[in-house]
Amino acid sequence: MRVLLMGAAEATRRVGRDLEAAGHTITRCHDEGAPAFPCRAVIDGERCPLESEDVQVAVAVRLQEEPAGHSPEEDGIRCALRHRVPVVLAGAAAESPYAEWAARSCDLDHVVETVETVAESPLAQHSRAATRSFRAVLAQHDFDPVPASATVTRSGRDLKVTLSYPGDLDRRVAEMASVRVVGAIRDVDPYASKIDVDVSRS
Repeated sequence: MRVLLMGAAEATRRVGRDLEAAGHTITRCHDEGAPAFPCRAVIDGERCPLESEDVQVAVAVRLQEEPAGHSPEEDGIRCALRHRVPVVLAGAAAESPYAEWAARSCDLDHVVETVETVAESPLAQHSRAATRSFRAVLAQHDFDPVPASATVTRSGRDLKVTLSYPGDLDRRVAEMASVRVVGAIRDVDPYASKIDVDVSRS
């Protein structure tokens, strides 16, 4: 799994080693130890890792001694949130202005398992949008929409959608639901590379 790691160099060094030891690949907004600006997105010959790599989770590391409020080394959080990539705050998360936007927070001893859990978990905002769209199509065709649900998970820049319904759906309704759900997810996440939809009987 590819992880976007950000924070001051001394804060990210240990977390980077732990993630790599677990088999994950680290990418950054800029070289380790380099100034927070310019980032790769504005350097000639470079590209933003969120646009050029299959980043699954973004991790921002903050030490207890760092001051509260935004840190320039955390600028990539804004980009990750805009690209709908889940963010994990590691370390002194309570001091981060992004705490309410993070998928999870954890201490420095549990970054690897937290990142892996987040990567495997459904995307809440995507799943809500997909469920609303799925239920709207079912109601339009006189199916009970209440039991219907949708879950969306990320694999790099690709999304996998599972539409679940306890009854039988005819092919036309299932196909329409799939198309509408993809549109609803695109409204939430225009940066997804590919969206696959599977309709299953729950």
